[in-house]
Amino acid sequence: NNGIVRFNSGATIYNNGFTQTIDVVDGTTFYNVEVNQTCSDCTGITLTVASGKKVVATNNLTSTTGAMNGSWEVQGNLIAAAASSEGSGTITMNGTGAQTYSSAGGRLPNLVINKVSGAVTPALGTTESILNTFALTAGSFTAPSGIMSIGQINPGQALTVFTVSAGTFSHNN
Repeated sequence: NNGIVRFNSGATIYNNGFTQTIDVVDGTTFYNVEVNQTCSDCTGITLTVASGKKVVATNNLTSTTGAMNGSWEVQGNLIAAAASSEGSGTITMNGTGAQTYSSAGGRLPNLVINKVSGAVTPALGTTESILNTFALTAGSFTAPSGIMSIGQINPGQALTVFTVSAGTFSHNN
């Protein structure tokens, strides 16, 4: 696979209600990406980025329903709808400007903040976030004003659930 794919606008929506794998050239960029598995019960339904590859959303990454596995990057905003479920993937927020995250009660997988500039802050009205793990490796992150739940998604797993190795973590309550 040596092809080049560029999506400069619009949205790419994954929504067939089945477990799927995205196998693209590593670092393939999409403008908006939405994980929206259309199913009455999405328990166990996953969207996986193939091993050794990553999908980059140059604008927004939205998790509506279904779980996310593999490596994801978002350079815009991160949105978790109420029915989103975690998965074992890693989402890295690494845009160069200000970024927001929002949650309507949905769960996200592992979140990494790795920014050379700008900050990650909760979107207006975001009072909670539910994550499998959290790591701040560079940049500035502000927690939601309510509850930031970390590590409650996969009980029994031996994980380092909260890491701040560089940058600034601000508790917001």
